[in-house]
Amino acid sequence: MKRVLFSFMFLMSVVFSSAQCSIDYTFDPSANYGLTPDSLPDGYVGQFYDEDLTFFLPLDTVDGGLSVTFTDFHLISISLPLGLTWECNNSPDCHYDPAETQYGCVRVSGYPLLSGTFDAEVNIVATHNLSALAGTEDISFIQPFLILPDNSTSSN
Repeated sequence: MKRVLFSFMFLMSVVFSSAQCSIDYTFDPSANYGLTPDSLPDGYVGQFYDEDLTFFLPLDTVDGGLSVTFTDFHLISISLPLGLTWECNNSPDCHYDPAETQYGCVRVSGYPLLSGTFDAEVNIVATHNLSALAGTEDISFIQPFLILPDNSTSSN
């Protein structure tokens, strides 16, 4: 029975995680880039979790008097608790052209397997017009994330 339940939970996480996430176009960060929400809503062990994260990235910036124009943002990884997965809204490549849109989205979903306090770390590599000389820029966001013990009541 446990094997059947686990297989069903895995199948449902694949089905739900493949859906596109919704970008929050009302998000306007106080800095020139940001990620919303500020922290991920709490999850529960063994219960389906589904949350969209919207990020906003700059078109350009000035660094040491030089104007820097961003040409690509590549979402490379998100660290999550065991049982959760992520998918970007322009899957499978997770590259964003800031000239096309400064917004991107990531859906976090699945069935958490362990309770505890976690940091979900979102890592992005930014390419700009001076990358050939100065290299790319790494951008990281850290979102606090609490997974609580299973609160469902079940009986055999």
